[in-house]
Amino acid sequence: MARSGTRGYAAVDNLGKMRALAEFLTIGPGIDTPLRSIDSAVATATHWVELSNTHQAEAMWEAADILMRDRVPLADWLRYLIGLRAQLGRFRARDWFEITRVVDPKGLPEGDYLNVVFHARYSQGDVQESISLAPVQGGWSPVGYVIRPVQPDTRGREDEQAF
Repeated sequence: MARSGTRGYAAVDNLGKMRALAEFLTIGPGIDTPLRSIDSAVATATHWVELSNTHQAEAMWEAADILMRDRVPLADWLRYLIGLRAQLGRFRARDWFEITRVVDPKGLPEGDYLNVVFHARYSQGDVQESISLAPVQGGWSPVGYVIRPVQPDTRGREDEQAF
């Protein structure tokens, strides 16, 4: 199979960068075990947020880290998720979008945390779902869930209307 000369090198270069990022996040400063991999973070966030698809808000709260459960009573969590689902409508699809490292976030114990961000589609519009994860022995544990609307892309539309 023939391979484009520059494309093959770019793919290898990007793969190397991703491996370096994964290594930094899994064994970088403040993170004490390689067991907390990027794959583990994405899997934890995915499993946790999928509970909301099947209206299992209480199971989400129970599966969350004690840091979240201590700050957000179950009744408040249920109201929050029920309100979100009423606004968003029916769930359609979700794709992993990005991971960001957060060092010493405000309101939480010092340390390295991850935000796993998904682009999700609901009947009432698209949103970004951010799942915040705290490091725990052997993996990650959810400590937060924030949803932000995705603004429609209007680039090009203004130009089309001008002519």
